[in-house]
Amino acid sequence: MSAVWNYFKKFNDGPKKKVKCNVSGCSAELTNTGSTTNMISHIQKVHKIEIPTLKPKAPNPKRMKLSPGPGVNPHNLKNGDSEENVDDPEAGETQPDTEQRQQVRLNLS
Repeated sequence: MSAVWNYFKKFNDGPKKKVKCNVSGCSAELTNTGSTTNMISHIQKVHKIEIPTLKPKAPNPKRMKLSPGPGVNPHNLKNGDSEENVDDPEAGETQPDTEQRQQVRLNLS
């Protein structure tokens, strides 16, 4: 539970769920949307009280998009090609594309 709840109390205003600030002399009422963002903002901006927040979660490696590597544009890969078949401009090497390899095979037959 967020530490910001130490400064607010929940109440209902008809169908709306609201929170009231408990800081002495404050009569602020905020709509409770299920998030503590507005409450934290109120406490920090109006009352100059710093609320510790949770650190963002580390990225889930299963959801991360993998890059094919430096110097490789994934949009230039053709069916059947992989990173190993793509030009490496840093090494000064070029690889034949699929069409060129098929042409060589035809000429050798």
